Amino acid sequence: MKKFQYQVLQFCPDKVTGEFLNVGIVVFDPTNQNLAYRILHKVGSIGQLFEQANTRYLIKQLNTIHTTLNKIKNAIERDKLGMNVFKSVDELTRKAFVRDDSALLFSDIRHSLDISIDHLVDYLGERMLTVGKIEIDQDIKSDKEVWTKMFKRYFDDRGISPLLSPRTVK
Repeated sequence: MKKFQYQVLQFCPDKVTGEFLNVGIVVFDPTNQNLAYRILHKVGSIGQLFEQANTRYLIKQLNTIHTTLNKIKNAIERDKLGMNVFKSVDELTRKAFVRDDSALLFSDIRHSLDISIDHLVDYLGERMLTVGKIEIDQDIKSDKEVWTKMFKRYFDDRGISPLLSPRTVK
């Protein structure tokens, strides 16, 4: 088992209510100078939860953070002599994202034991990044959806469709 440090990237559009969603995970192994992360790229369901959220700007910020973490990871991997040694995940996330009064913020440093950094990122991603799993209730369908997706082909195959006409029920 290895000891890892990690931080959770959170989207908190309203500081007064304090409601937030986890939108990223950054894991670091200071012993081996190994960095891994998962940042969401699709945030469509955030607009459902926080209607006032500027999701285009959020996606742009998340992509910038992802790109910067990529550059940092590549620099760490190229540094064979160990000239730039990082002691904490916080040093890396501060390089990737300047702390300001925006709706994105990194959590405090947390620690975990696991067999590998990739396994931990997968586990934390599945456990903490649930925003991609939020879906609209699929049980509610419009009349048009029911007709086109369920019945139209059935009636067309049997030659019944031409015999049908629209009706309004009061």
